[in-house]
Amino acid sequence: MGRLLVFALGCLTLAGCSEDGSGVDGLDRHLQSTGKIGESGDYWLVKDNAVGQAERIGLIFGYANDGAACRDTADILNSRYTRANFRCAPVGD
Repeated sequence: MGRLLVFALGCLTLAGCSEDGSGVDGLDRHLQSTGKIGESGDYWLVKDNAVGQAERIGLIFGYANDGAACRDTADILNSRYTRANFRCAPVGD
């Protein structure tokens, strides 16, 4: 599961590098209008920064249950990085 998360985050990073500006901004517009990629609702992996603001750091999609996959990922990160707070938020919230 860790490799899939790294792969997904890498793809999003590369998508943000497109010259025509369609990369992550285009994905964000698509998610705002549909709330999902594929069939199930997608989830943002969210981390609270040092001043308590929520930052979307990953997009979980492509699983039969994206919410459960996101919670599993957040649990793993919270157990490894105990000073951080990782959680999930449905796309569109």
